[in-house]
Amino acid sequence: MSPPKIIHLTIAVENPTTMIKHFKHKDYLPQKSSLKTWWKRKISKCRFDEAKQLAFLFKEEDLAPGEKKKYSIGIIDIWNIPQKDIDYLRTRAKTAFGFLQDTRFEEKRQAFDGQYHG
Repeated sequence: MSPPKIIHLTIAVENPTTMIKHFKHKDYLPQKSSLKTWWKRKISKCRFDEAKQLAFLFKEEDLAPGEKKKYSIGIIDIWNIPQKDIDYLRTRAKTAFGFLQDTRFEEKRQAFDGQYHG
Protein backbone atom coordinates (compact mmCIF):
# COMPACT_ATOMS: atom_id res chain seq x y z
CA MET A 1 0.00 0.00 0.00
CA SER A 2 1.09 3.54 -0.62
CA PRO A 3 2.11 5.67 2.36
CA PRO A 4 -0.73 7.95 3.47
CA LYS A 5 -0.69 11.60 2.51
CA ILE A 6 -0.09 13.76 5.55
CA ILE A 7 -1.54 17.24 5.91
CA HIS A 8 0.69 19.38 8.13
CA LEU A 9 -0.80 22.21 10.16
CA THR A 10 1.05 24.74 12.26
CA ILE A 11 -0.85 26.51 15.00
CA ALA A 12 0.75 29.55 16.64
CA VAL A 13 -0.55 31.26 19.77
CA GLU A 14 0.73 34.34 21.56
CA ASN A 15 -0.12 36.30 24.68
CA PRO A 16 0.66 39.94 23.78
CA THR A 17 -0.49 41.24 27.18
CA THR A 18 1.53 41.91 30.35
CA MET A 19 -0.44 39.47 32.47
CA ILE A 20 -1.22 35.74 32.45
CA LYS A 21 -4.07 35.10 30.05
CA HIS A 22 -6.31 32.06 29.56
CA PHE A 23 -6.64 31.04 25.90
CA LYS A 24 -9.13 28.76 24.21
CA HIS A 25 -7.75 27.57 20.88
CA LYS A 26 -10.22 26.39 18.24
CA ASP A 27 -8.53 25.48 14.96
CA TYR A 28 -10.61 23.92 12.18
CA LEU A 29 -9.18 21.01 10.20
CA PRO A 30 -9.32 20.81 6.40
CA GLN A 31 -12.75 19.68 5.22
CA LYS A 32 -11.68 16.29 3.89
CA SER A 33 -9.32 15.21 6.65
CA SER A 34 -9.64 12.36 9.06
CA LEU A 35 -10.38 12.75 12.72
CA LYS A 36 -7.51 10.34 13.26
CA THR A 37 -4.80 12.76 14.23
CA TRP A 38 -1.48 12.44 15.90
CA TRP A 39 1.23 14.76 17.12
CA LYS A 40 4.51 14.54 18.98
CA ARG A 41 2.88 16.00 22.08
CA LYS A 42 -0.78 15.82 22.97
CA ILE A 43 -1.78 19.43 22.48
CA SER A 44 -5.51 19.39 22.11
CA LYS A 45 -8.75 17.49 21.83
CA CYS A 46 -10.45 16.80 18.54
CA ARG A 47 -14.13 17.74 18.36
CA PHE A 48 -16.76 18.13 15.66
CA ASP A 49 -18.74 21.28 14.85
CA GLU A 50 -22.18 20.06 13.76
CA ALA A 51 -23.20 23.44 12.30
CA LYS A 52 -20.10 23.77 10.11
CA GLN A 53 -19.73 20.00 9.59
CA LEU A 54 -16.01 20.29 10.30
CA ALA A 55 -13.66 18.77 12.83
CA PHE A 56 -11.55 21.11 14.94
CA LEU A 57 -8.78 20.94 17.48
CA PHE A 58 -9.54 22.48 20.86
CA LYS A 59 -7.24 23.30 23.74
CA GLU A 60 -7.36 25.54 26.76
CA GLU A 61 -4.19 26.81 28.38
CA ASP A 62 -2.71 29.71 30.32
CA LEU A 63 0.07 31.69 28.67
CA ALA A 64 2.52 33.87 30.57
CA PRO A 65 2.94 37.51 29.53
CA GLY A 66 4.62 37.67 26.11
CA GLU A 67 4.67 33.86 25.81
CA LYS A 68 4.48 32.37 22.33
CA LYS A 69 3.81 28.75 21.41
CA LYS A 70 3.80 26.91 18.12
CA TYR A 71 2.34 23.46 17.54
CA SER A 72 2.89 21.25 14.50
CA ILE A 73 0.26 18.64 13.76
CA GLY A 74 0.15 15.87 11.15
CA ILE A 75 -3.24 14.64 9.92
CA ILE A 76 -3.79 11.58 7.76
CA ASP A 77 -5.67 12.52 4.60
CA ILE A 78 -8.02 9.53 4.30
CA TRP A 79 -9.55 10.89 1.10
CA ASN A 80 -6.30 10.37 -0.76
CA ILE A 81 -6.25 6.57 -1.08
CA PRO A 82 -5.13 5.36 -4.52
CA GLN A 83 -7.68 3.16 -6.32
CA LYS A 84 -5.13 0.32 -6.63
CA ASP A 85 -4.89 0.21 -2.80
CA ILE A 86 -8.68 0.16 -2.46
CA ASP A 87 -8.91 -2.67 -5.02
CA TYR A 88 -6.18 -4.64 -3.21
CA LEU A 89 -7.95 -4.30 0.15
CA ARG A 90 -11.29 -5.24 -1.43
CA THR A 91 -9.71 -8.44 -2.82
CA ARG A 92 -8.22 -9.31 0.57
CA ALA A 93 -11.56 -8.72 2.28
CA LYS A 94 -13.39 -10.96 -0.21
CA THR A 95 -10.83 -13.70 0.39
CA ALA A 96 -11.26 -13.38 4.15
CA PHE A 97 -15.06 -13.48 3.84
CA GLY A 98 -14.68 -16.62 1.72
CA PHE A 99 -13.14 -18.45 4.68
CA LEU A 100 -16.39 -17.93 6.60
CA GLN A 101 -18.54 -19.59 3.92
CA ASP A 102 -20.30 -22.78 5.04
CA THR A 103 -19.35 -22.19 8.69
CA ARG A 104 -21.42 -21.22 11.69
CA PHE A 105 -20.57 -17.60 10.73
CA GLU A 106 -22.25 -17.82 7.31
CA GLU A 107 -25.05 -15.45 8.27
CA LYS A 108 -22.57 -12.80 9.46
CA ARG A 109 -20.47 -13.31 6.31
CA GLN A 110 -23.48 -12.69 4.10
CA ALA A 111 -24.39 -9.53 6.02
CA PHE A 112 -20.87 -8.12 5.70
CA ASP A 113 -20.52 -9.28 2.12
CA GLY A 114 -23.73 -7.53 1.13
CA GLN A 115 -22.84 -4.38 3.03
CA TYR A 116 -19.27 -3.95 1.80
CA HIS A 117 -19.29 -5.68 -1.57
CA GLY A 118 -22.84 -5.48 -2.77
